[in-house]
Amino acid sequence: MPSVYISADSWKDSSQTIEPGYFYGPGPTYGPPVEFDTVGDGDSFAGFWSSSNTRGVFVWSGALYKMLQRDFAASGTPHLLISKSTDDGLTWNILDSTNSPVDFGVGHFDDTTAKVYCALSVSGSIVLQNFDLTTETWGTIYGNSLSPVCPASQIQCVWLRPNNTLLVMYNSKTGFSTGTGFGGAAYNFTGGTWSTFDCGANIMGLSGWDATAGYDQIDPGTFQSSVIDTNGIVHFFFKTASFRTSPVIWGNRCFYQAINLNNSLGSFYDFPGQVVPLYMWNGTTPMQDLTSYSASPMGKPVIVGDIIVLPILNVNKSPVWPAGDPWPQQLANVYIGTPVSAPVWIKDSTKTIDPASLIIDPINYSNEYLWPQEVPFLSFNGTTIYGIFSSQDDNGQNYARLRLCQTTNLASPADGWTSATAFDVQVDASPAGFNFSTQVLIAPTVFAPLAVVLALTDPWFHLFT
Repeated sequence: MPSVYISADSWKDSSQTIEPGYFYGPGPTYGPPVEFDTVGDGDSFAGFWSSSNTRGVFVWSGALYKMLQRDFAASGTPHLLISKSTDDGLTWNILDSTNSPVDFGVGHFDDTTAKVYCALSVSGSIVLQNFDLTTETWGTIYGNSLSPVCPASQIQCVWLRPNNTLLVMYNSKTGFSTGTGFGGAAYNFTGGTWSTFDCGANIMGLSGWDATAGYDQIDPGTFQSSVIDTNGIVHFFFKTASFRTSPVIWGNRCFYQAINLNNSLGSFYDFPGQVVPLYMWNGTTPMQDLTSYSASPMGKPVIVGDIIVLPILNVNKSPVWPAGDPWPQQLANVYIGTPVSAPVWIKDSTKTIDPASLIIDPINYSNEYLWPQEVPFLSFNGTTIYGIFSSQDDNGQNYARLRLCQTTNLASPADGWTSATAFDVQVDASPAGFNFSTQVLIAPTVFAPLAVVLALTDPWFHLFT
């Protein structure tokens, strides 16, 4: 069985001294968790989170790496960090910590150039800085001439494209005051210049959209749901937020948008089931189809052959449930989009990637506690698609266990899934101070190195982002 690596952040209350950012691999036996960075231990106000696109563990030249964002609230000093393990994740060390960027940012790993391309928000503008994996050092800042305006911590993801450009996606109502506020900025390495565009422009023509008064806006979430294909087209998924009560629903509307190499907007899709008439869950409660206990109902996708596999959380419509008791409320599922060049999207709402949630337990109600707290994160190693998400445990504690799902049905990725609990915070071995009643597991990721090299159109084969 190939190694399968799991990582997760660990949200905590202010009394906890052990900091988040934990490694659980390699599988199939997981835990106890190992910290990526111990510097924050003892600072009850320190916060850590994984940085997208390198949110998950990635591998280069036989070693494991992870990018983290460390934020000390007491000192007000954030740091973007690269952590490395040479012993299969047993121990981790921060590389070139002295020169780590003192700003908020995200990164993209490219194994061909052996670099992590990072976009940072410095003094209200986007700048770029690379981490070189061969020398294990941070480079100098570049791209700071006439760079786009972007507030701190609002950069969502970075993609290196085959036309020698770097695409940065970010939130900025300043830069797009009359648009959606979600921008794309392309940096041209050849000329050293920036060009910007509105990633969400296609929604502005839909009925009822009103961004001018600040009512409606794109809400991409902390971890942008996107993937790049071998032609350099970025496929991204976003939801909207709204602060008004008009009949037009703009809260939690879900969309797909393709961004072409020339920065034009390509294929576009408005996911159904998000506006009236809504599905009557439990026969009485109107609910949107795509909905999540927290954050976005659309997760990190993968490309398998000519198929985009998008993990989602949808309302439980499974027929196995007795009328009036469809628990858990949401099921982890996948949307299938094919062909990649102009995807048509389909989903079977009676299915799930976590089959155990559909096995009714009338005595212990164990299946009802398999309620996803976050949308799944997907990874693909050439033979198997893996998905992971946090769920309730058997005591009903939120974010308390990690559910690992997998399928080898590459021709029909909505089918053939099996699932199991990889880690339970109240059951499995944990470091001192980790296992306590309010500890929760958030932003889990799964990564499996290539099992075989296939000639498919999935850039995850060589990018591992």
